[in-house]
Amino acid sequence: MTALALTFISNIGGMIIVVALRRVVESRPQLVLFAIGLSQLGLMLLPTLFVHRRQSLPAGQLLRLRPAPALAYPAALLGTLAIHVIGSGYLLVQKLYLIPPKVYDFFHSSNVAEMRLFTAHTPLELAAMVVIAALIPGVSEELLFRGVAQRSLERDLPPARAIIFTSMLFAVVHLQPVNLVVLFGLACFLGYLAWKTGSIFPSMLAHFFFNAGSILVAYIYGDVPDTPHPARDAASTLASMLLPVGIAIIILLLVIDWLRRQERPADSHGHHIGGMPPDADNPESSTFPNQLL
Repeated sequence: MTALALTFISNIGGMIIVVALRRVVESRPQLVLFAIGLSQLGLMLLPTLFVHRRQSLPAGQLLRLRPAPALAYPAALLGTLAIHVIGSGYLLVQKLYLIPPKVYDFFHSSNVAEMRLFTAHTPLELAAMVVIAALIPGVSEELLFRGVAQRSLERDLPPARAIIFTSMLFAVVHLQPVNLVVLFGLACFLGYLAWKTGSIFPSMLAHFFFNAGSILVAYIYGDVPDTPHPARDAASTLASMLLPVGIAIIILLLVIDWLRRQERPADSHGHHIGGMPPDADNPESSTFPNQLL
């Protein structure tokens, strides 16, 4: 409930800031980015850091502020890159076969303005967008979702359910219906990564990498078109992506298998990080076992 409240406050607060700056934004659209960054910092990151004081867990455990194994960072980057490629393929399949054209066009057109907002045209704009739309969300959203939200749920739910519930919330609050499945898949990977390593830092790096990669692609290839590409172009692109998507699936499976085989970290009492506190009536009870379910 705390995570849901913070997310609601952040999104509504961001909208209020944009409306308050409406006249200025109309002449300088770049200030929308400033409003978004301000809402992330002031209405998500700072409240998240404040809320941890009301939790029974120490801040380090609640927010997973502990070092991760060195190999967890390249694994996070490889897994995120694979999800980026797989997600691109899925979006084409979704466009061609899963969503009626009129429905797709409606949601696509509603996202064009937002997508263009994050399309840089100069190196300075690129640097600013990487900070506002990749670095800040990578820190604030991970502390909220993979930190406070998921970690709190892990005390009452099996890890798999905590990860799935948090991932659903993460995907929904981004208000991007076309990207809902991709965001959910990314969030599940980030949630498993944070749970398995006991650290928030690999998921922060992966989140930053995912957003920064999207910004860089938009910078390289230019503006987003007003209308979707014709279906025949999408089908041709999909055919050319079969091999990259296949390779990405193999890489993602290898990363997940490597994570699965890693021992989860334990605290000074020998309890696995990210689990429920031991039952006071049963001293032999531990936290969550070292498996997902």
